[in-house]
Amino acid sequence: MRFVPALLALWAVGCSCSDAGLSAIKNEAPEASIISHEDGDEVVEGYTVELVGSVIDDRDLVDASASFYAGSDEICTAAIDNKGLVDCDWVAPGASDVRVRFDVTDSDGATVSEHVDIVILVNKAPSVAISLPQAAGNYFSNIAVPLEGVGIDPDGGATALSATWTSSVDGELATLSPDSSGNANTTAPLSQGAHTV
Repeated sequence: MRFVPALLALWAVGCSCSDAGLSAIKNEAPEASIISHEDGDEVVEGYTVELVGSVIDDRDLVDASASFYAGSDEICTAAIDNKGLVDCDWVAPGASDVRVRFDVTDSDGATVSEHVDIVILVNKAPSVAISLPQAAGNYFSNIAVPLEGVGIDPDGGATALSATWTSSVDGELATLSPDSSGNANTTAPLSQGAHTV
């Protein structure tokens, strides 16, 4: 009779064990989107455009890679910051329509691709007008001559322009950036003689 409790205890211990099952978790591709532009957006050829992409993934983005493409040409491969953003500067080529693609690959090789179709416009030449010096005006060679003009860019703001004043006799006189209204005003001394400015 003394052995019955011992046998029951062993039986109870033996029944407390069970096998643990393991299951693999499928790696889902990250979510990616281009947030700087939408389909049909217009940019001007020759201008620098900032492309920005957004990445969301359930895994660490440190080892993930992101690239922008224009058509089949790679624009850049850039790091993903701690907010999941990627930015890349791109100079728009000749006027045409182009598909900009954003590819993201996570650390386990899962890849996603998003795109937008962008219209590239012809870069139009700026127009300029000189108010000073006056045509056929007379000035003294020992006094700085006022140089006043306005530059207008049909493709964008005037502050992106570079204005250079030159003389047919003295060469380059000044280079400056116009203000927000396009004014590029300065003064410069001119040597004695007839000048075309």
